[in-house]
Amino acid sequence: MNPVILFIDDDEFFLDSIKRTLHFYEQKWSMLFASNTDDAFKLLSDNTATVIVSDIMMPGMNGVEFFEIIQKTHPLVSRLVLSGNPKLETVVNALNKGQIFKYLMKPCNSDDLIQAIAEGIQKYNELNNLLNKANLDGLTGLFNKSFIEDKLSEEINRVKRYKQDLSILLLDIDHFKNVNDTFGHLEGDNVLATVADSLQMSIRATDFLGRYGGEEFLVIFTETSLETAYKAAERFRQRIKSLEFKNELIKVTISGGLKQYSGETAKQFLNKTDKLLYESKKNGRNRITK
Repeated sequence: MNPVILFIDDDEFFLDSIKRTLHFYEQKWSMLFASNTDDAFKLLSDNTATVIVSDIMMPGMNGVEFFEIIQKTHPLVSRLVLSGNPKLETVVNALNKGQIFKYLMKPCNSDDLIQAIAEGIQKYNELNNLLNKANLDGLTGLFNKSFIEDKLSEEINRVKRYKQDLSILLLDIDHFKNVNDTFGHLEGDNVLATVADSLQMSIRATDFLGRYGGEEFLVIFTETSLETAYKAAERFRQRIKSLEFKNELIKVTISGGLKQYSGETAKQFLNKTDKLLYESKKNGRNRITK
């Protein structure tokens, strides 16, 4: 996916000149243009920006105020100011309040602008890689509990906005404590990693999978009804049941609780799904309860 570069300036002529200047980069960058911050916010609601290039002095909300908000809502994005205002106070405000990456003066040499954007993309990628590592479980490589819970909240907000289906599956490895007690924690870790790999290979690219607890996993099925999610969950269960390990004495099954979103908070949604998981455990394990 190409980096997304958002340009904001109330001077339409200047935006047109940027389009002409960066014409040859259309194959490398996805470029968006807004003449005010209101339009910029609308574009950001549907696009994940890599670099934002903004003027400072604009009608309504100025560039510094805009970047103050952006650093909270889009902390990874590289913020670049391109302004005709040379006042030291303006520069300092932009650096301190907006936490900008670079401050360029108009008129700006095209090579300087291109270089600044390229550096902004690199900075974004470096921060994104660090964040991804912080969001991953060290043993399984899946998303960790904190991240998968945040992702669930995001998806719930999306469902409320677009009126789409959303289902989640909470899985637990049956009798996992027995594996640790009988075969040792190294074998237990191997079971966790193997189950995680199997689940990861089974989900769609649009779904999310995280390690939710010791031997628990959470799957977020985006735009998916309960019945469709149930078919997928049953495939997961059968696939895990058929896993083979180097130690042939180890056999693994999973139990799950499956629920479709129906207006709850994220916490309530998870609690109800956890109760369904408990029903699977109570009724003999190796089953999915919906």
